[in-house]
Amino acid sequence: MIDTQSVCNVAAACSFFHKCATDPLCFANIDLVNNAKVNNAVVSTMIQRAGNAIQSIKLGLLPHDKQRGLLKTSILTRSCLSSLTRNVGAPCLRRLHLYNIIHTVNTRLLFSSSVCRSLVDLKIVCFFGYGSRWNNWNLTLESVGRHCPLLERLIFEISPAERDDGLKYSTSSEFVLNCPNITTLALKGFKVPDSMAHELVEGLPKLKNVDFSTSSSFTGAFLKNLGTIGGGNNLEVMILRDTMHLSKVMVKQFMAALVQENGGP
Repeated sequence: MIDTQSVCNVAAACSFFHKCATDPLCFANIDLVNNAKVNNAVVSTMIQRAGNAIQSIKLGLLPHDKQRGLLKTSILTRSCLSSLTRNVGAPCLRRLHLYNIIHTVNTRLLFSSSVCRSLVDLKIVCFFGYGSRWNNWNLTLESVGRHCPLLERLIFEISPAERDDGLKYSTSSEFVLNCPNITTLALKGFKVPDSMAHELVEGLPKLKNVDFSTSSSFTGAFLKNLGTIGGGNNLEVMILRDTMHLSKVMVKQFMAALVQENGGP
């Protein structure tokens, strides 16, 4: 038979968890990354309970299983975020990370109007054939540029095996114009021509970190322009890993220009 003290302890614990389950602040930062059993209903319920207090959402499965070295798929779909588009949206949401969520084509709706107007950190990773098949990246970047003016960190990544039609110059130009606070930019796996790469690096005044890894479109000519014309004054890190057509000559010229600028021999 349970003694009175144990009953009181159990009652206190139940009361505590009940308060947590109804307190919006307990759901302000949702991190369910790599939880394969989480479904749309669970995510939607947590977002609804958070209400306007929601500050951060991280969902989906990372591309690789570190223990088994295997790709994993998520059962989450775009409808798991539908709660964000209701009422006044998510005015306090500042961080959104989505990994391999099926049918993310409606991200344009997600970033429209005032739904994610306070967003400063956005990361979308689409592997397993979801990247180009389900996502119109031009529309997504266009909507982000128009409706997320406070954005500081943007990371889009698709598998190198995806067939990306490339970003439009008009889309990148609008993004540069409307998101001047960007400090970190990654467009991994996309077709980014030299002229567009130069526009992005030169046009974002606060840019410190840029990653164009696995791009198949540029030769590195934009590096020469950076070295002679200028731009990227605050740039600290540039990653060009596995870029198929990157020219060694362009890299050498860029490095030589950097050495000369810093007073080297």
